[in-house]
Amino acid sequence: MRFITPLHGFCMALADSVPGVSGGTVAFIMGFYDRFINALHDLFGRDNAARRTALLYLLKLGAGWIVGMALCVSLLADLFASHIYFMSSLFLGLIVASIPFVAMAERDALRQEYLNAIMRNAREVLDNTYIVDEKGNKRRLKGKGEQG
Repeated sequence: MRFITPLHGFCMALADSVPGVSGGTVAFIMGFYDRFINALHDLFGRDNAARRTALLYLLKLGAGWIVGMALCVSLLADLFASHIYFMSSLFLGLIVASIPFVAMAERDALRQEYLNAIMRNAREVLDNTYIVDEKGNKRRLKGKGEQG
């Protein structure tokens, strides 16, 4: 169990090393988000014992994060350079796959007013998404009924 906290940091670094993916989402999915946030809170609290425990936890998490980030940046830079479409699709899939986890945990907060805002924002993202072809030319994704 003593290697689980650095492993959590490593997993957060995997997510943080990719644009659009959050280490906080990974913490949430893996179930240690509350502990992470509470440790940050305790770090600035008045209880010295809680502060020491929080600092130790955050140092272990940070050590795993540093190792993970260093490995990811060196590995992912080469993979993104040689397989940009595959890697982009892979990470987009990971982002989409995390949506049900967040939705189930935040079921009460996801009322109709929030769903409308989510759909409106998703449409805005799609409207502003471009595809780059092999020659480096950008073109906008076409919606239904658009000419172009």
